[in-house]
Amino acid sequence: MNDPYVDWNPVWSPDGDYLYFSSDRGGSMNLWRVRIDEKSGKTLAPPEAVTTPSPSTAFISFSRDGRQMAYVQQIRDWNVYRAAFDPATEATVGPPVPVTRGSKEAAFPDISPDGQWIAFSSRLKPEDIFIVKTDGTEVRQLTDDIQQDRVPRWSPDGKRIAFMSNRSGRWQVWTIKPDGSGLEQLSDAPGWGAATPVWSPDGARLLAQPLRGARSFVIQTGRPWKDQSPEPLPASESGTGFTAWSWSADGRKLAGYLWREDGSPQGVAVYSFDSHKYERLATVGDWPLWLPDSRRLIFHHQGKAYLIDSQSKQMHEVLSVPPHAVAWQFGLSRDGHQIVFTLDATEADVWLMSLE
Repeated sequence: MNDPYVDWNPVWSPDGDYLYFSSDRGGSMNLWRVRIDEKSGKTLAPPEAVTTPSPSTAFISFSRDGRQMAYVQQIRDWNVYRAAFDPATEATVGPPVPVTRGSKEAAFPDISPDGQWIAFSSRLKPEDIFIVKTDGTEVRQLTDDIQQDRVPRWSPDGKRIAFMSNRSGRWQVWTIKPDGSGLEQLSDAPGWGAATPVWSPDGARLLAQPLRGARSFVIQTGRPWKDQSPEPLPASESGTGFTAWSWSADGRKLAGYLWREDGSPQGVAVYSFDSHKYERLATVGDWPLWLPDSRRLIFHHQGKAYLIDSQSKQMHEVLSVPPHAVAWQFGLSRDGHQIVFTLDATEADVWLMSLE
């Protein structure tokens, strides 16, 4: 395969005549197959659809005689929810309320400084940036193109939204106004580029991080790239990578998570601009957000949200929605009284197909 579609999960038929795989080339992720000469590896015909009653099909397994195939059917449901939160009692208030509905598969929700809007990106192609009122009304699409636009983050003054995009050929940080105008490239970093933007509390600086290898760096938001002198963060003492996700309100610390070379998270950590050192707060968790007091954080772990005190290291669960999973990234209002998150309510079943 060499095309713009998502092709994955290749499995040989037991007779060796076909390679079955999952692909979205028909509009939804479904089963396809291509005839292949097993000895030469050459394809003998164009891919053909294998019809299944499912909007998303994968995880193929053949019986030994090739007459039956097991597969998983998924009905994906990723929508934005919001929950009231009381920082004093460190607990959510009432049940979560849905903000978006439908099949957009929302991700990376972030709440505006005035608490009135939520920005999010679509996980489905094309990946675009949207905003919606916190009551679910006035959905507005800010980007509409074939490029991948992800991880929208509101500026502290609410006038711009930073996000990562591959529209320049590699991942870079771009900004756009909430009305969809003023698209502007902020970074032009070489190598692996720049991604997952994090605003400083005054909006004068922004942290960006390459997708792999190189260290995160801080830039000035009011200067063109040619006049920038990016300030890289030091390497972590443990030798692990560090992905920042939240800048404390006092401007002195970054919260993020450590990870190994294989990408596996190694727990919530804090970087101090004063000491230029990292401190691991927990051996689990990722995507932490500072509360307004610059002391406590909310982070994700195994489909739930937890709160941890950066001084005492005490932690406890604050949000779960069984049987569904709270997805990785959260948004937190400036006053700490609203949490917005994506709820993964995907349903899945095992099916069996008899083949002629």
